[in-house]
Amino acid sequence: MIFRPESGLVYFNMDHVRDTIVDRVRAETVAPKLVVLDLSAAPRVDLYSAHMLGSVADELTATGIRVQAVEARSSVRERLRTEGVYSKLGAVNRFPSVADAVEAFQKQIAI
Repeated sequence: MIFRPESGLVYFNMDHVRDTIVDRVRAETVAPKLVVLDLSAAPRVDLYSAHMLGSVADELTATGIRVQAVEARSSVRERLRTEGVYSKLGAVNRFPSVADAVEAFQKQIAI
C-alpha cells in the first residue's frame, strides 16, 4: 500500500493523515505486508507529525506490516532523525523511490 501526502505534515493535518493510513490498512481484507510513505511532496514535518509517523509505524509494525518512507527532503529526514523515528520508517533516504522500496521488499521476502 502506498501513501503520498500532498502537503507538509504539521499538527493540524496529521491526525487526518494518520487516520487515513490506519483506516485504509484496516479496511483491507488481507493486510498489506508493506506500507510505503512517499514523502516527496511533503516539504516539512513538524515535531508532532514526526512522532505521529513513528507511532503509526509502531502500530503497523506490531501487526507484521513493514513501513518504509522514501524520497524525503533533507529537512524532513533531519527532523525524523532528530526526533528518533528515522529507523522506524526504514532508515529514510532521499534517493530510493517507491519502486525501489517495493523491489527491495520483494527481494527480501523471496529469500
